[in-house]
Amino acid sequence: MKNNRHFGAALLLLPALLLMLACEKNGNDDPDAGSGVVSIRFVNRVTSQPLVLDTLQYVTQSGQSYKITDLQYFISKITLYRHDGGVVILSDGDSIRYVDARLPETQAWDSAAVIEAGEYDSVAFIFGLDESQNISYRFPNPPERDMFWPEVLGGGYHHMKLNSMWKSCCTNLESPFMMHLGTGQIYSGQTHSTDSIIGFVPNWFRVSLPASSFTLQRDSVITLRLMMNIEYWFNGPPNILDLSSLPQGIMQNQELMAKVRDNGKNAFSMSHE
Repeated sequence: MKNNRHFGAALLLLPALLLMLACEKNGNDDPDAGSGVVSIRFVNRVTSQPLVLDTLQYVTQSGQSYKITDLQYFISKITLYRHDGGVVILSDGDSIRYVDARLPETQAWDSAAVIEAGEYDSVAFIFGLDESQNISYRFPNPPERDMFWPEVLGGGYHHMKLNSMWKSCCTNLESPFMMHLGTGQIYSGQTHSTDSIIGFVPNWFRVSLPASSFTLQRDSVITLRLMMNIEYWFNGPPNILDLSSLPQGIMQNQELMAKVRDNGKNAFSMSHE
């Protein structure tokens, strides 16, 4: 009789034991169980090679040799899309990242987020700052502070400063080209007088990288490499910039800013490690 009581108690405990074993197995094998860490590296390159500043070694499709002297930009709301339909916006309290080619510490976001492990199908982000974020005086300190966009031209901040020097094949004279992308202006007349501004164009844009799928395992770290391919800003598609026919800057020329903006939509790619 005593043995029968022990046998009955064992039968009662068996379902709980099986459940515990099943949970342990799922926890070990299922990448959707638990969480992992995502880190971001911002990589600036030209024709698949790391950007080298201050060296006249690049050539546009229009035949001008050029060098990059400064590259600074904002990327915000980096968004991961899960295979099951979930959406995650990376943030450490702020979804805005400032990237500066001269400041290595701005090119790494070591703990972008601790997120649910699993399958992720694509990555998207905003290049620059959208209207909800592009607020004047939000950055009190440099270097972000120095990205300000003049109030009279729409306020807020530059989405990007890409400064370069170029020369044609027929002269040794170097000329500046300042590719400053920010809020554009609509003017009522032919002149670009600030008194004739009747509207503004935000000029930030969204980039979607659907081919950037990855799996985040439980308790692991994955590094996403977000690459800006700088030659696209000059060579398109869709617009090829002939620097010899352009002014030295584009800040008050919405037509040129629109061409640069449209080129930038194709300037990014991503890998992971």
